[in-house]
Amino acid sequence: MALAPEGSRFICCGIAESATADGSVAIGIALARAVHSLDWDMPVTFIASAHTAASLSPRAPLMERPEGQEFDAAVVGLLREGPSRLAESDSIPSELWARGGSCSRGPLAALGELARLCGVDTFEILSHEWPVGVGLVVARGNL
Repeated sequence: MALAPEGSRFICCGIAESATADGSVAIGIALARAVHSLDWDMPVTFIASAHTAASLSPRAPLMERPEGQEFDAAVVGLLREGPSRLAESDSIPSELWARGGSCSRGPLAALGELARLCGVDTFEILSHEWPVGVGLVVARGNL
């Protein structure tokens, strides 16, 4: 939120992880489309708060797993390839989502769909770390 323009107002919304991967993606895409359809009379900053893998170091909630590094790299790769690719969560195998330890399909799908709808074609990765074994990426896409 620190990256939002001064004077920004925030509306917070949570996406519960669905029992199915398709359910989480559908919820994220529906949220993005709803946000995009509103008549905004001011600039809007959309923040998707989600982690990559929860298995990136021995201190991680799921302990260290090779799948954590693989999953984290896959998400960062989608960010670098193009924001709208995030809505295509099926490009990351379901088993890798589970074994890497991420419950971020919904928020990442929402971010990807909103990027597609708004014509955001690149993200600038500002930081990428895993201080407690959970992948934290801060990236920004601008119109």
